[in-house]
Amino acid sequence: MNTASERTDAQPAVTVIGLGEMGFALAGAFLDGGHPTTVWNRTPERADPLVAKGAERSATVRDAVAASPLVVVSVKGNATVRAVLESSGDALSGRSVLNLTDGTSAEARAVAEWSRTRARSISMGRS
Repeated sequence: MNTASERTDAQPAVTVIGLGEMGFALAGAFLDGGHPTTVWNRTPERADPLVAKGAERSATVRDAVAASPLVVVSVKGNATVRAVLESSGDALSGRSVLNLTDGTSAEARAVAEWSRTRARSISMGRS
């Protein structure tokens, strides 16, 4: 798998974790915009149409996070965000995390605080 530092594309690379309706649409938009896009979903075959469009499917969250400087997370619930991102270990270091997950404002702030100690965090949780 290529890392962000190995890529030479003009557009910055992005990783999308979670390929529900919103994550899938965002990954497609990034691809359409020319961004090298890495995707991860707990059900790997959900990424098949995106891979056919040029996305890189990652086998692990750690590899997905390591692939790009921007990590967009759209999974079900902020507890899941934290569990998924914890599995990336130190790969979060230096990354920007955009959390677009549903939940309360308090939950989004808690995940943002947790991730700030590991990465740059931009939390936009929706309720």
